[in-house]
Amino acid sequence: MFHSASIGLLEHCIKVAALFISTPIMAHYLGQEGYGMWLLGMSMLTYLAIVDMGLTFSATRFLAVAVGSGDQQRQAAVIAVSGRYFHIMGWIVTLGSLSVLWLIPWLLPGKAHVWDLIFATLFCGVTLSLRFHFRMPGLLLRAHVRYDLQAWASIIRVLSQTTAMCLILFRDGGLLGVGLVHGLGDCLELALQAIFARRLRVPGYAPAADDGRLAELRKDLFHYTRDMLLNSVGNTFRTQVGPMVIGKLRGAAEVSIYSVSTRILGILHDVTNAMFGGIVLTAFGQLHGAEDKERLNREFNRVTTITAGFGAWAVGGLVLFGDAFIHRWLGDSFAASCSILLILAVPHALSIMQYPAYNLLFTIGGQRGLLWLGFIGGFIAGILSLLFGRAWGTQGVAMALATEGLIGSAIGVPWLLHHYCKINPLRYLAVSILWPGLKALVLPVTCAWLLRSQIVPDYGHLVLCGVAYSLVFVLSAPWLLMDAEGRRLISRAFTSR
Repeated sequence: MFHSASIGLLEHCIKVAALFISTPIMAHYLGQEGYGMWLLGMSMLTYLAIVDMGLTFSATRFLAVAVGSGDQQRQAAVIAVSGRYFHIMGWIVTLGSLSVLWLIPWLLPGKAHVWDLIFATLFCGVTLSLRFHFRMPGLLLRAHVRYDLQAWASIIRVLSQTTAMCLILFRDGGLLGVGLVHGLGDCLELALQAIFARRLRVPGYAPAADDGRLAELRKDLFHYTRDMLLNSVGNTFRTQVGPMVIGKLRGAAEVSIYSVSTRILGILHDVTNAMFGGIVLTAFGQLHGAEDKERLNREFNRVTTITAGFGAWAVGGLVLFGDAFIHRWLGDSFAASCSILLILAVPHALSIMQYPAYNLLFTIGGQRGLLWLGFIGGFIAGILSLLFGRAWGTQGVAMALATEGLIGSAIGVPWLLHHYCKINPLRYLAVSILWPGLKALVLPVTCAWLLRSQIVPDYGHLVLCGVAYSLVFVLSAPWLLMDAEGRRLISRAFTSR
């Protein structure tokens, strides 16, 4: 388990490094508009991923249970049923990719390289459909808890894809070359997953078509996917309507301005999820299973305090160093991305600060309320993006996303905690979220203010200032955000042999 976690962390670090390397290269060689066109094409394909309907998550769960129990017949049934629907979804994605192509000339009328984007999007759409047709090897790896093998397949794909993409761009391969490399990289990962999955024990027989258990399994699978579909649709509308609105109203160049900020914030969410996601959810689940409600509440308050401080510090760092970093990373032409980052900072900070609340709601069975909140919020964000985008352009789309985020984080999540856990929402926001966040920010922000003359578009200066900002947080957090028991645990972790 520790080996899988370490490989997963390595995979995440490589993906972040690849993003920071490839983004300026793509922006330089494709141009701001060409890079925006690429992001817009990939954004349209994201809608097609909705056809999964949460089946991947559901099938993984059912297959993992069957593997854990050693039930070969149940494993074969899950593989047969889910495999059939994955093939159907793959053909739907292929047809959807062809339909998406008609939107490109409408969104970008008269733009150069539109045909390159059309062919690149078509190729990536076909490889997306292949991800559905050949999804079973990856699902088998997850069900057998071989996340290390899955991570290695992803690492090899990212390294090969990034290297090939840079070489293609250096030789002026353009949008079409980028699309080909992106699609071939996905095919490489699928091939590696298939090779790795051969090591696993897979049932060598298939259930009969008239097996009555298949109908029951289909019912169970899709009953479990309904809630996941809500979350998928909500997130898609929240994140993908904005780029399309910007592309149509303001042009592809503005899409790249907007997407840079959202990608940086997305990386921060991934880091937070890695730190406070699965581990905290597992701990809460054990306490809930033991029916130790008092300790569950105590641990929830303790972890929330730490997460709130971390979230405030992390987003605060983006606000303080974001402008200088973006100028150095991508150049002056992306300066407007910093204003988008500032607009989105507070709602994203509140969301990150409340990660333990999401874990608690999933633990006690309140996930449906949380997923409905995401579903409704996604549609609200999409509608507001259309309205605000027409009025204020790219910043209007960011304002729409920020408005929905503030409503969901400041009102929706506290209300759900009150509904399911009887937690006072005002006290929760003030005492558990805002006050720890404020305490965590004071000393690091003071340090950044003293070093303000050194926060300039230079990697050396930014690294030094970032280290100082982080060091102040790390040294002060145990005393500001942890109780005595928490500090003892940290001390034992570092002093034990």
